[in-house]
Amino acid sequence: MDYSTQFTEFLAESGISRETAEICGIELVAPTEMLAVTGDGTWPGVRFPYYDLAGELTGHVRYRFLGKPGGGYKYHTPKGEKTQVYFPRNGGVSPARGTSTGIPVIITEGEKKAIALQEAAPDALVVGLPGVWNYSEARTAFNQTLHSQLATLAWKKRDVYIAFDNDGNQHVRYAAARLSSLLEVRGAVVYNVLFTLPDYQGKKIGADDFLVAGGDLSAALETARATPLELEVDRIPAVVNQLNARLAYDHSTGMVVDLETGLYLKPACLASHLPAKVHWHKVDGKVGIVAATRVWVENRYRTEIHGKVFRPKEENLI
Repeated sequence: MDYSTQFTEFLAESGISRETAEICGIELVAPTEMLAVTGDGTWPGVRFPYYDLAGELTGHVRYRFLGKPGGGYKYHTPKGEKTQVYFPRNGGVSPARGTSTGIPVIITEGEKKAIALQEAAPDALVVGLPGVWNYSEARTAFNQTLHSQLATLAWKKRDVYIAFDNDGNQHVRYAAARLSSLLEVRGAVVYNVLFTLPDYQGKKIGADDFLVAGGDLSAALETARATPLELEVDRIPAVVNQLNARLAYDHSTGMVVDLETGLYLKPACLASHLPAKVHWHKVDGKVGIVAATRVWVENRYRTEIHGKVFRPKEENLI
């Protein structure tokens, strides 16, 4: 088997040249090395080294099997290593790219898509997530925190485009909404990019598919800016996840229960009870500052009580 040819074809699927791969430090890995790293030496692989914005190696590496059929995992992260975010080196290296809010950010899933997008948008800062949920290091049900490498970037009034695969997967949409909210509370203006091409109707399409097929990235970004793809009630803001641990809406009374104190409150009184405010990305594209509890009350993902049981011998308040 000519693994070199297989490697070149793998890169070409995303429109990546061997020269660009070299800039990004991507290397072909023989089955023997894949065996040592992953315990599976059936297929060759590709090594993706990770760099910081200064162009320095972080020491983190991710591997991708070549030729492995669908149904099994294709990517491998060495055991014990924490997830990192990927900054493609083909866009140039400079820490200022992380702090210059005039530079838009494009967030996608996977190293190959990140490299392809960086090639097509050299004036943007592209970030690749190993998976759509890897915007956070938290291993909680809500993933309420932003990954430490993302948290160090400047977000206030910065345009951010989330460019996940357009495959109709609700989990992907959910992850995009969660990431949107975490960035919006930091002042970012977030847009979701939906890649569409006539020949891909009904088919999964990612950023690299879109670009290789001749898609116009500038037009796709402009469409994202011009079209409100989600209403606020369809988002799952970080503040809703946080307040869900504290509040519950009781349908039987129309009141809100503070689960920490046991108090029943009218929804209109919540803002004085919990006065915290958050940045809020409105449908018209403007960012306002509103009461956190208002966001929670109006969101359909708030915690709700539909029935209560009285157990006086137990310590539970409800």
